[in-house]
Amino acid sequence: MHTHSASTRPRRRFAVAFAVLGLTLAACGSDSSSAPATTAAAASTTATTTTAGGSTSTEPASTEPASTGATTTTIAAVTLPVVPKGTTLHVGDQQNTLKLPLDTSGEGKNVQASLQFATFVGGPPLVEAFNAGALDVGYVGDTPPILAQARGQDLVIVGAWRYSGNLEAIVAPPGKNITSVADLKGKKFAYSTGTALQAFAIRALKEAGLTEKDVTHVDLPILDIVGAVKSGDVDAGVLVEPILSSYLKDNPTAKVVRDAQGLTTGLQLVITTKKALTDPGKAAAIGDLVYHEALAFKWSIAHPAAAAQAFATANNISLDAAKLLQQRNGAQAFVPLDDKVIGDLQGLADIFSDAGAIPKKLDVSALFDTRFNPLVEKANAG
Repeated sequence: MHTHSASTRPRRRFAVAFAVLGLTLAACGSDSSSAPATTAAAASTTATTTTAGGSTSTEPASTEPASTGATTTTIAAVTLPVVPKGTTLHVGDQQNTLKLPLDTSGEGKNVQASLQFATFVGGPPLVEAFNAGALDVGYVGDTPPILAQARGQDLVIVGAWRYSGNLEAIVAPPGKNITSVADLKGKKFAYSTGTALQAFAIRALKEAGLTEKDVTHVDLPILDIVGAVKSGDVDAGVLVEPILSSYLKDNPTAKVVRDAQGLTTGLQLVITTKKALTDPGKAAAIGDLVYHEALAFKWSIAHPAAAAQAFATANNISLDAAKLLQQRNGAQAFVPLDDKVIGDLQGLADIFSDAGAIPKKLDVSALFDTRFNPLVEKANAG
């Protein structure tokens, strides 16, 4: 694998979306005008199938989305796609969340395509790069595909992983007398529109019987929210790790008004476009990348000390700080695009439409292309 990196802006050492430990905070999404394609030769499989009646046969495995259950595919029989020599993928990354696990685990050496990484801070600029035709594949949080689908943008979800930690919180600076989300009514509340921060904020407000209309929303870039909280220019803001822990350490009398426990999906989504998937070489390369990312994430779970050290070095923080973030973030593993993933995203889309953040109800199943599920399952079983 040959890799090159390009940064879209000067990089800041406070990683908002971070490798091995990474939380993606991003925005904008995908096209609902047609169902996702599922027939490209992204994964070559010859599978032994077992029918509901117990008989077996050997045949090419279907590339259609998994049905509700008459057949199962033997994982060992799933083989990797063959990527044409000379294929290059332009990959949208956020603070090395995709690149670092590949490098640390050694899986990057096994990726068949040449990867050219571009680094973004947050989802909106990454999604705009798709609009400009500058990316073939990338990743965002749970919010961007929903907002992009509402806009009719050509984005498709082809992979996902989950973090199990609690990485966001609504924080009020000292002296603001904000002790609950309900206290934010009529107050200045900072979070980034079109990101996972907005999704968390909407859910937290709803839990307290409020909507976005009940607060004075101060829309700031992710990295600027902490400055507004520190200065007292806002009454509260949504902070994320590692900024969250750093701020609370320096300001022990600040109030954590509501953490994100139970209010986030934990989903991080690998996205591409229908256009990219119509190119057999690109589709095969994307499938191959998803497979090796799944293996790299699995390696990181099995080697927490090495993963923490790599993250500390890459982000110029102490090993203790990296281990703390690793603990807060929890295990991260790729998951198949199944009914649970689709249902969680649908629930979030419904919250956005009910809150008026998007103009109408969406059917998010149109965003998903499940052709790479067998590769994720093979990586997780290997």
